[in-house]
Amino acid sequence: MINKLILAPQINEAELLRTLARHGLDTFGVRVMNVNSLAEYALMKSGLTAGYALAAPTDSAAMMYEIMKDTTYYASSSYVDAQNFCRTLESLRGLITDNEGETMRSLLSGGEFPQANKAFFEVYNKYISRLEKDGLTDSIGYVRRALEKASPLGKEIIVLDDFPVSLIGKALAEKLSGGVTYSSMKAMLGLADKPLSDVSFIRSRGSMNEAKDVISRIINSNATLDSCVIVCADVSATPLMFYELCEQYGLKVTMGCGLPASRSFPAALLKAIKKWCTNGLYGVDALNGVVFSDWFDTNALTETLGCDRKLLHKAVECAGGLRLSFSHDINEQRISVLADNIAEDSEEAAVLAFAQKLSAEFEKGIPYIIDKYAVIRKTMTPFDTAAKNMICRELDVFDDTDSVIGMIQYVLKKNVCCENSAEGCLHITGISQAAACLRKNLFVTGLTADFPGKPKENYLICDKDMQRFSDDAPTSLKILADKKRALKSLLTLAASAGCDIGLSYSGYDTAQLKDNNPSSVLFEIFREIKGEGASVNELMSAMDSRGYFSSVFDKTELIASEYSQGIDIVPEKADDSEPAGIDMSRIKISPSKIGEYLTCQKRFYYNTVLGLRKKSPIDPLKVIEPWEIGTLFHDEVMQKYGFMGLSEDELAMKAREVWQRYILKHPPIKLAEANKQGADFKKWARTAYRWSAEYESVMNEENISFTHSKGFEIGGRLDRLVRQKNGVQVIVDFKTGKSKGYKDDVFDGCTQTMVYAYILEKSLGITVGRGEYHFVKEGNLISCTYTNEMREKVGQLLEDIAESIENGIFERTEKKGDCKYCDFKDICGRNE
Repeated sequence: MINKLILAPQINEAELLRTLARHGLDTFGVRVMNVNSLAEYALMKSGLTAGYALAAPTDSAAMMYEIMKDTTYYASSSYVDAQNFCRTLESLRGLITDNEGETMRSLLSGGEFPQANKAFFEVYNKYISRLEKDGLTDSIGYVRRALEKASPLGKEIIVLDDFPVSLIGKALAEKLSGGVTYSSMKAMLGLADKPLSDVSFIRSRGSMNEAKDVISRIINSNATLDSCVIVCADVSATPLMFYELCEQYGLKVTMGCGLPASRSFPAALLKAIKKWCTNGLYGVDALNGVVFSDWFDTNALTETLGCDRKLLHKAVECAGGLRLSFSHDINEQRISVLADNIAEDSEEAAVLAFAQKLSAEFEKGIPYIIDKYAVIRKTMTPFDTAAKNMICRELDVFDDTDSVIGMIQYVLKKNVCCENSAEGCLHITGISQAAACLRKNLFVTGLTADFPGKPKENYLICDKDMQRFSDDAPTSLKILADKKRALKSLLTLAASAGCDIGLSYSGYDTAQLKDNNPSSVLFEIFREIKGEGASVNELMSAMDSRGYFSSVFDKTELIASEYSQGIDIVPEKADDSEPAGIDMSRIKISPSKIGEYLTCQKRFYYNTVLGLRKKSPIDPLKVIEPWEIGTLFHDEVMQKYGFMGLSEDELAMKAREVWQRYILKHPPIKLAEANKQGADFKKWARTAYRWSAEYESVMNEENISFTHSKGFEIGGRLDRLVRQKNGVQVIVDFKTGKSKGYKDDVFDGCTQTMVYAYILEKSLGITVGRGEYHFVKEGNLISCTYTNEMREKVGQLLEDIAESIENGIFERTEKKGDCKYCDFKDICGRNE
């Protein structure tokens, strides 16, 4: 049975009742309500309904968005603008207790910006009409219904000034109670006024050191965790630091202000999807970054598609190549064109079928993907689940992908998973909620000179026009004043309750703390304690300083602290045992990698000996990557058709077909560039044909190798071995790059063909006269004669490689320019 009602908007009912009970108040029959729940309760007790269904906030925002887009003045508005309009309109309507429509019209008809106000009223009118037409009402309409129709409750209603109530809320309380009791938390708790006196002031270097200092003080004190509450002046980022510290050091914690949704796995997946849709241009790398990320449930997708992980990789590569997106029409057209150009019973067709299944799954929309495939961590289940539900609820309003993507940045700014305090847990909350969960030890953090922020007028309606409604209107200055008032009210309450209060400031730049700086709330509080004559220097003297590593938690920070003081750090004795040698038999070296040894031994070591690989990113704006076009020419043109006895025109036509098939699989962003590269690709085939037309083929695209005396294998795929009319056998290597760095009969440039000649001689007993590089792009031909000197140089080079592998000594290149695009520059020490 409810005997007493406390009207406290946007406050946690359980926390407030616990605080009251902790201070000896009988909370049996006491109920904490916001204005909406009070209206609902009053209508129910009066045997009435609202008359209309209550529209959810997301429904109201979606409705407002449609109305604004149809209003000329707001035609370019976004969904975020519509949400802001809903909040602004609710605030202004909450200031009107009677005759809402006419009052809105008269107050908005004048003012500083009549055109903007006229448009604002037009949208308001359309919105109210739309609600009535759809048989809906919103929260203010619900309260107004109770204000007009509900009967008095005959119960005591207490309005606490610690938690501001709108004018319409106060009017409803007055009607339902027959006489509202206006009070405060301090009065309810029966606390006598006590001045702020025993307050500690601390400054830290940076917000992380501030957070560490607070946690350190709690750990080192004799206080229990549940006797401490940390109040964050900025709830958008600071709570996460405290949460991570508590997780790191095993402290139980509850988050009264929630956590930033942006740090959840569903949010990480949402960001990956946004990257795929925007900068990634629906390409392969970006799609891989979605499907094979830690935050995407890949196993669930393989189960849905009915494939294994290997096939899924191929399907993703196919879908990324085709740039399949959320658009069914685009996907269907691209898949259909490609399907018509490949054999029905081929492996390619099977992969395409799964790529089509994959695209059909993604076509169901971003909220669906988040809901079904976002990974929920076992250790973070409540947080990840709350983030997922919030994201899906906010984004499910839209049918088009562009609107959803436009909302992502707004959604990621929200906090989720607000919790009640629990026994044995440190509680972290924001200033607006702190009075409801008062504890013995109160730490207020983040009181930088920027708090409570800079005044920023609402772009929908200016401050002067807002003030026409009431002095309580949410003007830019009123919003900041309310934040300052909430902080000072909290401190006054805490002082009267005998709490130990700690205030902290992150940042050593004391120039920000001047007495003429209106946002320096910390200085204002200090003056309230010490008197109006207190100076900034006195504040600085009263503040304890916390430098880096002053709050030591673990060995790592202890070492850093000692090091920062100039103390020598002596490591434990290193392990002198010899590392196990490298198994030569597992190493296979291609002739092209031997050339890499000459350029940079270190890169050869990482790449070939250790087998480290770093996949080069694919630029979605490029028609084709340089390495990929070379592979395409080798494998799809020369290997398949170059040695079939085709004519020059026939080979060029085959090259054209290969290029067109590639473009079908990889629709280009830059069509003109694709056409130019296609024409060049066809010319390459003609150039390659003309050079080798008079040669007799001996060996084409065959793998050859031999095992060195030290155990490693030397081998690769030979492009072509031909015989001239004079009987001389020539190695031909087609190159699609530039001939820079290659010279006739110079070993450093001839290494690849000379090594192939060495392999043929050692493994098959074939004597080669020379090697030729055919640069099909430039039309250049580089010739390398296989002499005794070349043979000896190859043999010595292989011995040098064997010695380097045995000794583990690989020197890096001295030419820093060669390191610019190296995949291993960050680990070889060059950047040091």
